[in-house]
Amino acid sequence: MDAFRRDQSIRKKPVIFTELGYTRWDQNTLAPWNYRGFSLVGKPGQQEVILWTMQPTNDQERVLAVQALYQTVKKHYPKLLQGILYWKISTQPDHQSLEPFVLILNDSPVDPLQKTLQKFLK
Repeated sequence: MDAFRRDQSIRKKPVIFTELGYTRWDQNTLAPWNYRGFSLVGKPGQQEVILWTMQPTNDQERVLAVQALYQTVKKHYPKLLQGILYWKISTQPDHQSLEPFVLILNDSPVDPLQKTLQKFLK
């Protein structure tokens, strides 16, 4: 975002994240684009293999990732970020077993990620 903001030709253009998403799996922020197979993470010589489909669920990690984005935007780029398209949204709870990225939007129980994303609307 800093590089975008420094570019004089687009300095005042708004930013829209067109694909923000995190799985419900533990350690998902290490490789948020990965949801199956494996990732090799860590420094050379100290690397760890993460088998994504073997990871336990951790709803809180993706909430913390979006909270960090919100806090960064609010503090450093309050007018730059104008929208987020979350990857994937559904109203059907059974979609959780089909799609690891899904955010279920409903009234009860409300996914903690839904509450965090709503902060961007204010």
